[in-house]
Amino acid sequence: MRKIFVFGVLSFVLLVSNSCKNDLDSLAPYVESVAVYGLIDPNDSVNYIRVNRVFLGQGNANEIAQIQDSVYFKPNEASVIVEKYWNNIKKQTYVFSETYEVPLQPGTFNTNQLIYKSTQKFKSDSSGKYFEYKLIVKVSETGKEFTATTKLIEGVTPANSGSALCNAGIQNCFFTQGSYGITTVSNASSNMKFLSPVNAAICGFKMRLYYTTEYLNGTRENKYFDFVQGNQVTSSTGGDEVMDFSFKGLQWYTAVGSGIQNEPNFKEHQADSMGFIFNFGGNEYNLYRTINNISGSFGQEKPIYTNISNGGVGVFSSRTKITVIKKMFNYTGGGSQVNVITQPTVQNLMNSTMTCHLHFRGPNWPVGPGC
Repeated sequence: MRKIFVFGVLSFVLLVSNSCKNDLDSLAPYVESVAVYGLIDPNDSVNYIRVNRVFLGQGNANEIAQIQDSVYFKPNEASVIVEKYWNNIKKQTYVFSETYEVPLQPGTFNTNQLIYKSTQKFKSDSSGKYFEYKLIVKVSETGKEFTATTKLIEGVTPANSGSALCNAGIQNCFFTQGSYGITTVSNASSNMKFLSPVNAAICGFKMRLYYTTEYLNGTRENKYFDFVQGNQVTSSTGGDEVMDFSFKGLQWYTAVGSGIQNEPNFKEHQADSMGFIFNFGGNEYNLYRTINNISGSFGQEKPIYTNISNGGVGVFSSRTKITVIKKMFNYTGGGSQVNVITQPTVQNLMNSTMTCHLHFRGPNWPVGPGC
């Protein structure tokens, strides 16, 4: 039985598009096609796009995936560029060069993977002026081109996140809060609200506790624990939609208490800071993950949804991420309490029935009494 094999590493992509294709079975032997996985992030200094072969073959797909020539292009066999357009007028070209600098982990696939990168900055669009970005993948031998388009997610940078994601119409927006506290009071919510940015179809949030573990032999190890709140899909990509990720404080303390383990020779944990991590994905990515029911596997048969033209498969879209760091308040330091995690939060981490067994303390605080 002849099959079409499409290989991709899903952690390498956060994107999607606007056309469903169900004609992949019509591919004949020796018809050139590609699988594209790429994203554009204006907050990244380097952007990568992955291009693989789509091939017809018989036999064990895992064995075929180990053969580099079957899955990957060799140097100079394909070219990748992205063109920036305003009102159908090309304004800029981003050239992606070949590199092997991001190898796959050992496993199903040949790890000697050629990918394409650009160090040209994808600048966030100016207010009210949204550019379109066109991906062009060209196979050198045949001259066949595969294209896709996307728009950047707008107005989200660490510098302006407060003004971009909040306005006077949102009560208790996270980005307008100086200090942040998490209560253990039953049924009390910890606020986490913000507005969706333009061109975002999916918004995700997680909270990361950074801490240091100290052992009885005096060694220390920096660690973190993630409290993941999942994703929310917007009703449109026009922006300014309220995203409410508020949660019960008890949920967070319970998750920390069960998720962090006391290792052998453990002495204590010292809380350092909290990272508030917001991820935003474009419309194409959201459709791709939803329609194709992405499960995280490394290999799959043809996807139902793709925005790659000319018989290509995969996805090209945009994403961005912002991270806000708030330090645990050091009450002995005499400093300002702006942009910090409040003192009662650290005390609850030390003393609550959910977390007291972890022997947490804050910066320059005494060791937690335990329980």
